[in-house]
Amino acid sequence: MKKIILALAVLLGITSCNIERDPSIVVQEMMNIENNLLVNDLGVKYFVNDQSMASDIFKQQRVFITGTALPSDVAGYDYVLTPFEWYSVTIQECATMSSVEDPDETWGTSPVELTHVWFQSGYINALVTVSYDSDEDYDGEVNLVFDDTRSSDSKLYFILKNKQEGKTWEDEDLAPNKVAFGGQFFSFPYTQYYDPAFKGEQSVQIEWEWFTPSPYDGELPYRTVTAKQGNYTITVK
Repeated sequence: MKKIILALAVLLGITSCNIERDPSIVVQEMMNIENNLLVNDLGVKYFVNDQSMASDIFKQQRVFITGTALPSDVAGYDYVLTPFEWYSVTIQECATMSSVEDPDETWGTSPVELTHVWFQSGYINALVTVSYDSDEDYDGEVNLVFDDTRSSDSKLYFILKNKQEGKTWEDEDLAPNKVAFGGQFFSFPYTQYYDPAFKGEQSVQIEWEWFTPSPYDGELPYRTVTAKQGNYTITVK
C-alpha cells in the first residue's frame, strides 16, 4: 500500500485562483483514464503535459490527482494539467452483510479509519487509513459492507471492514517505532442502492472500528471497541 501523507485531508475539492492575475486552477480530485486523457466525474477532460508522469498514470483505471491546469482551446480536451502528485484509486464493489454467515470472519475486525468520504457521480469515494509494521508491506483487504439487515428506504447503513494478516499497532510485540500508518483511495459504486427514478436526499451511515487518540504526545492510540460512526446525507439529482 502506498503511503499517503495525511495532509491530503485538506486537498479534497477544487479551488479557483484569482483569474484576473492567474488563469490557472488548482486541481484536487478523482479522475478516470479515457483515451489518453484524464476525465473527472463531471466529464471535464484534462491533457497531461508531463508525459513521463502520464505514462504511469495511464496504466491506472482511476486516480486521485493534484496539480494545476490552464484552459485549453484545443478540441478534445478542456484543460492542460501539470500534475503535482497522483494516487491510484481502487474501484471496489460493496459487499453485502447477509451474504455470509460470519461477517467478522469474512471481512475481519482489524482497525481501520475512514479519513475522508464524499459522494459524487455514483461513487462513495473514500480515503481509508490502516496501521501496519513498517518493516513489512500492508497485508490485508478493506471492504465496505452494505448492512441490508438494518437498512431501509430512508436510511442506508454501511460498515468499513479490514481483514489484515500482518501486525497493527494493537500487537504488543510490535515496537512503537515500527508502527506505520498508510492510506489508500477507494471508489465504491453506489447507484445500485437507490431507485433510478429517485431524486432527493438520502441518509447514509458508515461505521468502522478505529481508535481514540492518546492524550499524550508521542504515544500510540488505544483501541475503542465501540464502533465509530459518521452520518452523511447524499443528494441524488
